[in-house]
Amino acid sequence: MRSEPLKAKNDQFQLIHISDLHIRQKDDFDRSIVLDPLIRRTKEDLKKGFTPEIIVVTGDVAFSGKKEEYEIAKTFFDRLLKCLGLSDDRLFIVPGNHDVDRKRYRPKDIPAYDTMRELNAELENADYRADLFKGMTDYFLFIETHYSHLQNILGWLVPFVIVHKAKCGKRIGLVGLNSAWMCRRSPDEREIAIGEYQIKSATEELEKAGGVDLAINLFHHPLNWLWPEDRKICKAYMKNAVLLCGHLHDPDGGFFRDLDGQYYQFQAGGGYLGSDSAQASRFHYITFDWRTNEIRVDFRKFDSATRQWCVDGEKGKDGTRRFDMIKDSKNMSEPVVGTPEMPVAYLNWLSETCGYMDLDRLRERGEVVQVGLPEIFIPLYAYEPGKRPHENVIHREKDPVVDIEDLIGKSRDLVIEGHAGSGKTTLLKHVAYCLTSQSDERRQINGLDGFLPVLVFLKDLRSLFDDARVKKCEL
Repeated sequence: MRSEPLKAKNDQFQLIHISDLHIRQKDDFDRSIVLDPLIRRTKEDLKKGFTPEIIVVTGDVAFSGKKEEYEIAKTFFDRLLKCLGLSDDRLFIVPGNHDVDRKRYRPKDIPAYDTMRELNAELENADYRADLFKGMTDYFLFIETHYSHLQNILGWLVPFVIVHKAKCGKRIGLVGLNSAWMCRRSPDEREIAIGEYQIKSATEELEKAGGVDLAINLFHHPLNWLWPEDRKICKAYMKNAVLLCGHLHDPDGGFFRDLDGQYYQFQAGGGYLGSDSAQASRFHYITFDWRTNEIRVDFRKFDSATRQWCVDGEKGKDGTRRFDMIKDSKNMSEPVVGTPEMPVAYLNWLSETCGYMDLDRLRERGEVVQVGLPEIFIPLYAYEPGKRPHENVIHREKDPVVDIEDLIGKSRDLVIEGHAGSGKTTLLKHVAYCLTSQSDERRQINGLDGFLPVLVFLKDLRSLFDDARVKKCEL
């Protein structure tokens, strides 16, 4: 089935997300093989209804942080902006590890900290900060010379904090962060940090600008790449936000929720990895739609055989993935009004609550594993009322069973019995998700169109009754 064209609407905001261009002089011809078709692809996408308002580049613009590499990058950015009909102030760039000129540091000059307090103390000191950031001189001079709208804060510490007024009227908070300032060697996984002093300063700057409808944090490294203590602290400041990053050259991410909060993280592929790279060059569009309350990601990749950029079917059905949008009232400049039939806040809560399995005990590298319920749900079958075999009778293949979702859809009231762990709670969460989510992953349940699910867990009612008894005794 072909994906419908994405047309500009007054309730949408769209951006184009590119990362890891790795620009250097010796690659001029090979780079043109990949990036010239990228420009042509964006022109085709414009004709199909794509309307990105801004370009986001999440690091590694250059290959080794040299002035001449950024001048080449400027030419590419000029072409892309012109193709999209955008001015220079619609380009938002943050630095990556390749934007650090490591030759400006001594070989053993590698930042390391025992505590976050120690790290914060160095970032807070202007003299120490200047020394720590000297390898990014050419990057920030490039930004200051050509993209003056990206006003850095605290001497190159925070690349920028900007509130963009989208065409749909929404206020988009764009927070550029520097996750590359500690990069001196490779690999450096779990050895680098954004730093609480940076993220706190950036957050406070955004708060000064007033409420926003959507907060987007831009930095180069995925959260899992950061020093564990830094990662945990960053999550505390980025609750309910969208995080855009790169570095690993492979599109990844989605909605994440753990004990530290919930957020979206979308990781871009490598914008230029070479015409013969085994790992395809990639970029994507991200659309935020307040009418459908969803985030849509449209993937593109470079086909080395045809020398063209095409829809990336590996990353989603028809090259597209959708996610339900979460809301945070503290970050909203105006209330979101739902349709009379479906109260938006309640539906968002249900979709978030029921869209994931409860797997808090499964962890990978200290992170809670997020497993989408639609990805693993197995259809269940049951005996219809009055047609269940008698107790102590061995089940036979010819005994009548029915798809339990059909049974729910046609029953006015129904009691579902099953052993502990047989999937009763998961089934009800699945039904609630199907009735509330607008994702492509949901299933239709016959007979339940238009119903609003009210999911009540008996264990929660018991705790409420217990609390009520305690309060009554206290009175």
